[in-house]
Amino acid sequence: MREKVARRARRRRERAAVRRLVRSGAGRGERTILIVDRYLPKYDEDAGSRSIWQYACFFVKQGFHVIFFGTDDTRHEPYATELE
Repeated sequence: MREKVARRARRRRERAAVRRLVRSGAGRGERTILIVDRYLPKYDEDAGSRSIWQYACFFVKQGFHVIFFGTDDTRHEPYATELE
């Protein structure tokens, strides 16, 4: 029962965080892209992460406000700093 309640609370927090992130770019008149994945892209470790990283860089160059939302709460360095 506690696990179920904890999962619901976590999902609620995640949805609220996503809404705040999306709204943060909307007020500036920018087009916003939201990328959601479990982990931060470790572009030097696997091809899937490299692909996500390249898409994010492409959209930034095209003038989009890119938000990456990792559902894993771990802050992996140097990847987290580079995404900021």
